[in-house]
Amino acid sequence: RDALAAAALVDQLAAEPLVEHVYREPILYPASWPGAPFPTPLPAAPGDLPPATPSFVSMQLSHGPTPDGHGVRAVAGVLGARGRGVGHFMIETSWILDHQERGPLPAANFVGPVPAFNPAYSHHGASGTSIVMADRNRYGITGIADEVDGRFVALELNGGYTNAIATVLANGQPGDVVLVVLMTLVPSLGPGSWLPIEFFQSAFDATLTATSNGFHLLLPAGNCNRSLDVPALLGRFDRNFRDSCSILVASSQGGALQRAPYSNWGSRVDAHSWGDAVVACGYGTLFFPNGDLRQTYTAAAPGTSSSTPHLAGVVAALQGAARRQLGQPLLNAEILDLLHTVGPQTPDVIGRRPDLVGMLQALGAIDGLTVAEPDVPLGGTIAAALDGPPNSIAALFGSFGTADRPLGFNRNVHLDLSAMVSLCAFVLTGAPAPYALPVPNTSSLQDVDVYFQAVRLLGTQPLYVTNSCQVTIL
Repeated sequence: RDALAAAALVDQLAAEPLVEHVYREPILYPASWPGAPFPTPLPAAPGDLPPATPSFVSMQLSHGPTPDGHGVRAVAGVLGARGRGVGHFMIETSWILDHQERGPLPAANFVGPVPAFNPAYSHHGASGTSIVMADRNRYGITGIADEVDGRFVALELNGGYTNAIATVLANGQPGDVVLVVLMTLVPSLGPGSWLPIEFFQSAFDATLTATSNGFHLLLPAGNCNRSLDVPALLGRFDRNFRDSCSILVASSQGGALQRAPYSNWGSRVDAHSWGDAVVACGYGTLFFPNGDLRQTYTAAAPGTSSSTPHLAGVVAALQGAARRQLGQPLLNAEILDLLHTVGPQTPDVIGRRPDLVGMLQALGAIDGLTVAEPDVPLGGTIAAALDGPPNSIAALFGSFGTADRPLGFNRNVHLDLSAMVSLCAFVLTGAPAPYALPVPNTSSLQDVDVYFQAVRLLGTQPLYVTNSCQVTIL
């Protein structure tokens, strides 16, 4: 009876001349595989729990260099490219709270009510969160933008998608990244018609409101092997008809530059990332000792539920690097332009695979200083390289602290001047000049960050300040 009454009400409202759109509120679903029952969550993890968790970082192949990966490790040494200072909201159904890998996910970081553990959906939330912001440590995995300021909004407990977006807008600021790993089922289009949530006008309007206010909103293209350009979709994914300015993400088949068989595609898709063979927290198919949810890992997180968090991490890395190295955030249009122009293409209509190195070079955020690895162990060696015009005199400085001081040069000085030390000087020859700094095997240095920045002088030209770098001693 209730269903019939709802259908009659929809018909009555549709007949009103002032009503433009009317439909029953769609149900939103996580964009991944079905869940399975798991034990009740345990208390918060104080670091790596026993038994010791192996490092799975070498399995995070999407972090490798282009064309297979996004160049995540190569840019993680650029100060800001870990997302420091960038607000990151995630709208989701449920999470595994206090996983040992995710310091940003205590209950205090929720905006509004905190959802209870849900065996069908909590692993989905844990997986997406970890791809973006898993902690940088000696075990498990590392997120693409592990230094973002993570905030979380529970979908149902905040009254659905449109209200959740309103909650984000009330608690965030322009330049924040918003990850929504949800899709909707439209049965009238046939079985398994999983589409982006902005198929429905209310979701589209909420998304457009967010992007119009300067937020970067990422949505999955969906998992039903469907073109979003077909006439049956009424042009709702045709940018010439309407455009929410969200970033729509498809999936590739792991590292291969080809569409995953399940992924939707179309001209509206902005970019793609790995949708298979993704290492993430949750599910426990890779590591699940003692049945402890806080130590769950998988090597097979699939779907646009994996590719979309990858892109959220990429956007956060771009935004963090731009703020620090260029002194200002990127507009949504600038990020979309980078996604549409930098990175390897595929023969399928799923956009490019973003190349962070190429993007930061195009922005001028990498311009004279690089580090070989963003993390080094105790007893290891920090390797840096200085570059610039031949016959330039270059000097490298280091510090254990950061600053952001405008001293009248091309770029602010990012090192703590009170603790800055001079490390080396070179006359550049046209090839990168290497510098090696041995790290003492001293436990007090563990988990310490070291920061670097260089200056160049060429003839009578003004002093040039390079980008700054960051290395973590693990």
